[in-house]
Amino acid sequence: MPPSEIPPSLTYWINSSESAALLPGEHVTVMVMTPAARRHEQLRLWTAQELRLQGFFDQRADMFALTSASPVELTPEDFFTGRHWLKGR
Repeated sequence: MPPSEIPPSLTYWINSSESAALLPGEHVTVMVMTPAARRHEQLRLWTAQELRLQGFFDQRADMFALTSASPVELTPEDFFTGRHWLKGR
């Protein structure tokens, strides 16, 4: 799958009945970790652009959370709940 199809494809899948069978809750967050702040910003902008192109931005941009924080340098609690996560907007 080309990278430009990943956010819309995930959004389509998360809205599907197949997803509901696997993820029974109504809230889903796609968490993406990048190795550097520059790549983090590129990916955030690209995700927003792709969601806009596919017409999903207003409904689904907030389901994407991105960070360049290292899971090795943080405790699991700090990594998953820290303020370093930025939404895909």
